[in-house]
Amino acid sequence: MKKIPLLFALCFLFFSCITSSVVMKEMYSEYYAIAEQYYTNKNYAKALEYYNKAKGSSELVSSCNYKMARIYTQTGEYSIAQEMFASLLQQDPDNASLMSSLAYVYGKKGDYDEAVKLYENILKKYTYDTVSTKNLIMIYNHMGKKDKALIIAKEYVEKFPHDSQVFSLITEDKIDELEPIDIENSDSE
Repeated sequence: MKKIPLLFALCFLFFSCITSSVVMKEMYSEYYAIAEQYYTNKNYAKALEYYNKAKGSSELVSSCNYKMARIYTQTGEYSIAQEMFASLLQQDPDNASLMSSLAYVYGKKGDYDEAVKLYENILKKYTYDTVSTKNLIMIYNHMGKKDKALIIAKEYVEKFPHDSQVFSLITEDKIDELEPIDIENSDSE
């Protein structure tokens, strides 16, 4: 007879732990959804708050860290963004999106050599990456290596003859007008 209450207590404890785990998982997912809405509305302080809460779920940590790094990039907090993107890239070293985001941050910080390394690495693997190519052109130009920028720009125009922006910048010798492109703000280029 003593076994039945003990068995009942163990079952109750087991199911309450499972229920608690499910509730917590749902709560972290809700935090993430709230953070995403704040992110979309550009309320970055609140988005950061809720991404931090959502990181209570190990399944959401990488996604939260990526979005938080995006926020730090967009708010000009490049050192924090750099640390976060570098950490994410260590976990996923072949991720071109992370490489591009980190290269963009290096470029914004004026660390052009590091940006060039990353953009060139991306373009070795993904030769048709227009965003990275345009950003590499811009970085070389900012480094004072206009000849190198023009060579890459001409190669780019050969690959993408319908991209009138780069073509007109080359033909009108206005390569200086090329602006860096943040991968998240590119329109599937």
